[in-house]
Amino acid sequence: MADLCPLFKLRHERTFVIEKPALFTDGVQAGFSTRKGGASNGEYESLNLGYHVNDNPEHVTRNRHSLASAVGIPLEQWVFSEQTHRDQIVKVPHILKGSGARSQAGAIRDTDGLYTKENGIVLALLYADCIPIYFSAPEKHLIGIAHAGWKGTVLNIAGKMVKLWEDAEGVDRSEIQAVIGPGISKAQYEVDERIIKSVDETLNELAIEEVPYQKLDPDRFLLDLKKLNVLLLRNAGLHDSQIHVSPICVNREQEHFFSHRRTTGQTGRMAGWITQSN
Repeated sequence: MADLCPLFKLRHERTFVIEKPALFTDGVQAGFSTRKGGASNGEYESLNLGYHVNDNPEHVTRNRHSLASAVGIPLEQWVFSEQTHRDQIVKVPHILKGSGARSQAGAIRDTDGLYTKENGIVLALLYADCIPIYFSAPEKHLIGIAHAGWKGTVLNIAGKMVKLWEDAEGVDRSEIQAVIGPGISKAQYEVDERIIKSVDETLNELAIEEVPYQKLDPDRFLLDLKKLNVLLLRNAGLHDSQIHVSPICVNREQEHFFSHRRTTGQTGRMAGWITQSN
């Protein structure tokens, strides 16, 4: 598996890390957890990181500490949010360090995108098919991460992160690097016409002509969520050289990852994470 991934390499049984140093400066680390090396049982076996999926919360806390140890940054420095499949993005100052790290109750509310200028904060979001998107703008010392399921994607959370950095942080688009991480692939993501109508509305609104799905019959489509986010990042002004896509499909790779769709909803969660130190 690690040999097939030009962007992510298995650094530890608990986490893949981004291995292309040209994408981010030396002080930026980012990765994506596996399902291995944890304390959870049953459908959550074994490194489930989500408190909200009815796993034993003591197991989840142990799992989070285990991942934090593998990454080398204490859990007290991690930040999690309450993800609601929308497009809210929050800038994380030092005072929010530790939010949601030990309980769902402490998570930043109603937020699917996080970014910061601070050192030593780990921004973390949870996934089990949805697409993680990592952002870095080294010249402005900015890092960020977004959770892009189909709902967040059609709300253009990817493009909104770019726009927010332009407007609020003075970032030139040419400074931004974006990495689309492990998530469900087109071949495994069959959706109905209702979802495709939402996709088409977003494409039409942004005057994007390329279509990121394949029609199987009148109410069955294969949707490429990674490709759709590439189109949205291009529309936001990023060139292809600034957009990097992992080929990993979490639905297909049962050994390494949880998948909401593969297990009809009863499963654990992985974390995408990003931090900086200089």
